[in-house]
Amino acid sequence: MIYKLEEYRWKLNFARKWFAKNNRNALFPFKYFDSTRTKSGELGFFGLHSVWKSHLNYKQSRIEELNAAKQNANKRQRILSSDKKLERAISNFYSGKWSYNRLSDYVQDNLGHDYYTQLPKLVKNNTKFTA
Repeated sequence: MIYKLEEYRWKLNFARKWFAKNNRNALFPFKYFDSTRTKSGELGFFGLHSVWKSHLNYKQSRIEELNAAKQNANKRQRILSSDKKLERAISNFYSGKWSYNRLSDYVQDNLGHDYYTQLPKLVKNNTKFTA
């Protein structure tokens, strides 16, 4: 019942906005709620079902887009954080605080496999890792 109430309220609000946007006079309620007006061109309440379905599809796709954007942002943040950890670890190695064994153990235990495989080249060239 709650879902139908949400649907009906949305349909009424959509129709109100449509009539205002297109500079048309709204139908009288007995015409608007006529159950025989089922086609979208007839401007009836029961003809808005396809518009309601497309609205639901839009809402679902919007939620999926937001979730994908959030996942991408989290992935980017993890990469930046790992890059910063690696940079600090290499600077500790070059300052003499860490030995190469400790550096490789740290990278192997705390960072991803890509970082560990690139470590000898990074230490040799003293360059930053870019994922």
